[in-house]
Amino acid sequence: MRAFGWALAILLLLAAGLALIGSYRLGIQVRSPEAKQLAALATHPLLLRYGPDVAADSLSLLRGIGAASDLLMYVGFASAGVGILCLVIMAATSRRNDAGDDDDEDDDERMARIRRL
Repeated sequence: MRAFGWALAILLLLAAGLALIGSYRLGIQVRSPEAKQLAALATHPLLLRYGPDVAADSLSLLRGIGAASDLLMYVGFASAGVGILCLVIMAATSRRNDAGDDDDEDDDERMARIRRL
């Protein structure tokens, strides 16, 4: 079960990294010179007058890419937070067996002390 917990924490952190990289790449597309040209062209008065459907489609495309970038950023931050929380929980609950000895001996000694009391 511990291996599953560690694997889950690592996978969450990897998913967070991929989501943030995807968000960054989509953000670059929205801020590219071509996207700025498309936005300027879509808001041009002649296009708005004679081709409002084309202008609306191009602006909705840019808004959709921006919304996807924002969503990926939020998902990335959320999964990074959950992954870090899982790592902290797994690190706090993991047993340390420094000497490599069996813990049964310690349990037997404790039980013997309890019986003596």
